[in-house]
Amino acid sequence: IFTLSAILFFLNFIDVLFDIILIRQNLRLKKLLTNSSLTAKYQLEEVYQSTKFSVFLILIHIISFGVYVSAVVFFRYFGSLIISDPYYLFGVRIMCSTMTPTYHLVLGVFSILFLNRIKSKKSEGTTIQMSSTGRSGASNYDQAIFSIWNSVSGNAAS
Repeated sequence: IFTLSAILFFLNFIDVLFDIILIRQNLRLKKLLTNSSLTAKYQLEEVYQSTKFSVFLILIHIISFGVYVSAVVFFRYFGSLIISDPYYLFGVRIMCSTMTPTYHLVLGVFSILFLNRIKSKKSEGTTIQMSSTGRSGASNYDQAIFSIWNSVSGNAAS
């Protein structure tokens, strides 16, 4: 089990390195796509935010999993130096071995907090409202149609 835990820890670490490379690529693409469509910019921003979210979760997982593996290894090999009573040592080792649900709880709590932070940052943006009914709605519709006709007729004249 210890070997499996160590392998999983290093695989998670490698995953974080690749995710950091992915975030850097996304940042580079965001800078390059300044003249692209609004849809492409929005999609790239969503990909960037989801990548940041996954990297955050993976880092929390690695830190808590690292604490778990470190505690198990420490008390397995060096616990007798601190705790002389074998029954108490056995209890501490069992407690460290059952910390797995605890770090899953920590991961869930941190993911909810980080997701709420992302949502609050998204909602801070400005919202544009246009009337779609009544005289003001008809006027907005006429202006939109005329601007489309003007842009099409302007392109045809060119």
